[in-house]
Amino acid sequence: MRTVLEFAYLAAIAVWLGSLVFFSFVVAPTLFRTLEPQLAGDAVGAIFPLYARLGVACGALAAVSAIALARRRKEEGVGGRRLVAVILALMLVLTIYAGEAIAPRAAELRTAMNAPGLDVATATARREAFMAAHRRSVAVNGAVLLLAAGLLFASARDAARR
Repeated sequence: MRTVLEFAYLAAIAVWLGSLVFFSFVVAPTLFRTLEPQLAGDAVGAIFPLYARLGVACGALAAVSAIALARRRKEEGVGGRRLVAVILALMLVLTIYAGEAIAPRAAELRTAMNAPGLDVATATARREAFMAAHRRSVAVNGAVLLLAAGLLFASARDAARR
């Protein structure tokens, strides 16, 4: 059973990290390099909710697996994995925040900044607000990516010690 739990935990973290890397460094840049900005933004806007849900699903599987592993390890006298639980909780909160708060606001701002008939000052203000939301999204996703990489690295280190 422990092997199944370890596999579920590592697979969830690996898929989560892989999706973060693929979306951030392959999908989004390719879309913006090959499509007109409006179309690329529409495509990213369509993909992002699914991407966020995948992160939440991976986070939930990793958390459940980590909790089960911590309980088994405690029974074995090894102790719990509180730091892993805290990191996973932070990653989940950040992923939910990106998907449920930042993404809808960015989509709203992107639509508003492209509205026809805007004066220059209004268009500029809306674009700045959109860019601020985009920077926040990039920062949150970057943080989750780094935390996922850290968890995977720590797991590899722990496996090498056994």
